[in-house]
Amino acid sequence: MESDDGQWRLKPLGEIREIPELRPVEGWVALSYGLWQWITMPGLLEIDLEALAYGAGADVRLWPFGDS
Repeated sequence: MESDDGQWRLKPLGEIREIPELRPVEGWVALSYGLWQWITMPGLLEIDLEALAYGAGADVRLWPFGDS
């Protein structure tokens, strides 16, 4: 976080991921923007975090209680 004027803001740290362009593929349906932004992208980041934690020796369980 950083504050230049007394207002705290999140500051990007590390890699910034771009959301890929949605392209139709015959036989498949693309997710809506909301599902992509609020479910898929956070889920991909959680999987990356799980891999890092597991690689560091942590016992990791993804979403053990779903969305509770």
